[in-house]
Amino acid sequence: MRYLIPVFCLLLAACTTHTAKNDADTVTPDGNTPMMNDAKIHSNTLKAVSEQKFPPENIQDLVGKFTDTFTKSSFSFRVPMLQNLKYAIQIRDAVSREFILVAEVVPDGARNRDKVACVIELPPQKHDREFVELNCYNKKKPNRDVDVIFGIIDQSILKKTYVPSHAWRIDLTSRTFQELPANKIECKPESAAGFNETPGIPDSSY
Repeated sequence: MRYLIPVFCLLLAACTTHTAKNDADTVTPDGNTPMMNDAKIHSNTLKAVSEQKFPPENIQDLVGKFTDTFTKSSFSFRVPMLQNLKYAIQIRDAVSREFILVAEVVPDGARNRDKVACVIELPPQKHDREFVELNCYNKKKPNRDVDVIFGIIDQSILKKTYVPSHAWRIDLTSRTFQELPANKIECKPESAAGFNETPGIPDSSY
């Protein structure tokens, strides 16, 4: 998994007049204590300040944080929310745990950044054919233009539609996840579903 490296850190490394070997060999006037290059100290300090542990002990600590500051996780998948393009959804795995993050898309100069609005940890995966499906809807009152519903489905047997084992609706007004009666929800695996038809992109590429 790739880390994001701040551009100014790369510039500092490129502009320093010391080589890596010289940095390691630089000593104090007494000839004993190695000295760390100023650029290294600055880079290490920035890294310590900017990185957000993922996952933290309390996942609600993620709210308000920018996702590009998280320490690397095993996988990150992101899709824009077509019902409201001011938001995006991320699915993140870390240490055998899975999370859904709803993030507000915040303009930052020439790029956009994802700022966590709400987060939920999903139940443990029972087996490797159990997946998160973002294309879910109320069977009796499907309203995909407004409702953002996702669920956990078992694809051990391939079908056109599935009744999820768990389902949630994303409430953007309160920025919360509302658990729904799973037997009233239907999920249909496909690329559309009120979400972007193009494949999701890694968070680090956004």
